[in-house]
Amino acid sequence: MRKILGLLTVGFLLSSTAANALPLLTIEAGAGAVQEQPSGWINYQGTNVDVKDDLNLGDETKSFGWVRIEHPIPLIPNVKIEATKYDFTGSGTVTKSFTFANTSFNVSQNINTELRLDQYDLTLYWGVPFLGLATLGTTHINFGLTLKYIDGYASVESSNTTESTDFQVALPMLYGQGDFGVGSVRVNAELKWIGYSGNQFTDAKAEVRYSPIPLLFIGAGYRYENLKIDDIKDVSSDIKIKGPYLEAGLSF
Repeated sequence: MRKILGLLTVGFLLSSTAANALPLLTIEAGAGAVQEQPSGWINYQGTNVDVKDDLNLGDETKSFGWVRIEHPIPLIPNVKIEATKYDFTGSGTVTKSFTFANTSFNVSQNINTELRLDQYDLTLYWGVPFLGLATLGTTHINFGLTLKYIDGYASVESSNTTESTDFQVALPMLYGQGDFGVGSVRVNAELKWIGYSGNQFTDAKAEVRYSPIPLLFIGAGYRYENLKIDDIKDVSSDIKIKGPYLEAGLSF
């Protein structure tokens, strides 16, 4: 949470300075909480381990934050910075033997587990011109590139051993976003994706946003992620994380 608050603070400072220099800037910042529901499997030097049935990882509600700056200068990209916390823990009794980090965990053993996949995104994007002049409402379509940094950690602990691994992945991803609004209500959809060499990463969300008063907005949406990793630092996975979220922020 402190990293996300720090990101928002830096974003506000940069945006305030930029806004004084270029009054035509559009600046938005938001923060909220997302209910994260994990499923799928992870493999580290062993067998495929189901994150719910084997590791007993449960749903979590975690924080996220973002800052977006748009400007009227042609060709120079707009910028969006995001941070999302993903940290799952679990405990229970092994019902099906599995291997993690070349260590066997057997039936009836009590284990404590953790899976962390914190994410930090830097997106550079451009807008399709003239769409904002639509007569029935305002429409925007943006496209660009995202650099997603995943800070990962997984551990399994029993009464006599603890095995863990940490891994970091930096991903360039294609980015697309579109929204349509009438009055104080907007509908927004966003997609980030890349696939290569057996790896595939998808990050998608859709949101309805309402602005009850000038500058302030609140939003409710749904986020879906799929992280397919094929042997990065001995880690493979096919993990899905999905769930609803709520956020609030400022737009000026």
